[in-house]
Amino acid sequence: MDKEKLLYLLRHMNYYICKLVDDVITDSRIDPHYSAVSATNVIKCYIQVMKDIGKELSFDTVEGYLKNTHSFTNEEIIEFENLRKIESEYYEGEQF
Repeated sequence: MDKEKLLYLLRHMNYYICKLVDDVITDSRIDPHYSAVSATNVIKCYIQVMKDIGKELSFDTVEGYLKNTHSFTNEEIIEFENLRKIESEYYEGEQF
């Protein structure tokens, strides 16, 4: 495994994760196109992979990631978590 290439990819994932979370929060409640569960899965995988390759993070939860990496407000984080809980009831697929 080329650790430097993996780190490069992971650093660039932050932009896409931020965009995805923002899309989830601002998505239509009637006909949503973005998944809070998928976004949560990606964040949890990101955290675990960073730990697995020996990178220390200042957070270890989805909430911590959103606060420390992208400065989402408490209201946005609560909204995101509420959307994830609702979606998790019918989501088909893995939930980490």
